[in-house]
Amino acid sequence: MTKDDFNKQLDGIIEIVKSTLMVKQGDYVPADNRMSQFIRAGEALRCTPARALVGMMQKHDTTLLDYVDMLEQGKLMTIQRWREVLIDGINYRIMLLAMIEELNASLRAQQEAMEKPAAPAEDEVDGGPEGEEFMGDESVEEGGVCPLCHTGRLELEPVENCTCHIAPPCSACMDRMLICPDCGWSQREEVGK
Repeated sequence: MTKDDFNKQLDGIIEIVKSTLMVKQGDYVPADNRMSQFIRAGEALRCTPARALVGMMQKHDTTLLDYVDMLEQGKLMTIQRWREVLIDGINYRIMLLAMIEELNASLRAQQEAMEKPAAPAEDEVDGGPEGEEFMGDESVEEGGVCPLCHTGRLELEPVENCTCHIAPPCSACMDRMLICPDCGWSQREEVGK
C-alpha cells in the first residue's frame, strides 16, 4: 500500500468514525448527556459508567479476535463486516477517552474544592497584636474562622446520599457547604436567607 493509498484510507475511516458517532448520538442519546447510556448501564450493572463502556467495547474486541482467527484459517469476511467491528471499536475508545477526560476534570475540581487553606495565625483568632477582636474577612472558607462565633473552624458538612460509586463525582459530594461544629452556624442557612 502506498502512502497516498494509506492516507485515502485514513481520511475515509475518519469520516466513517465521525458520521457513525453522530448517527448513534441520535439513536442512543435521548438526554443531553452524551454518556447517558453508559451511566444507565453502570447503574443497572452496579459499576461505574467507564466499566460499563469497557464491557460493551469487549464485545467488539472478541468479535475482532474471531475474525482474525477466521482470516488465519483462510475464511474470508466481507470488508463491510471488518469495517463495522473495527469502527465500533474505535468509537468506543473515543467515547471512553471523552468520559475519562470529563471525569478527570471533575475529580480535579473536587480535589481543589476540598483542599484546606492555611489556618490563620494564633493572634488573628484570639485578637490582633493590639488586642482587637478578630472579625474575619468577608468570605468564608473551609478551615476559616466562623463568622458567627469567631472561634470555631469551618468545615464541610457531612456527605449524605453519595452516588459517586455510580457516577463520580456526585452532587451530594460537590454541593456540600460549610458549617461550624462549635456554634452550629450553616452556610446553607445563610444562602437560603
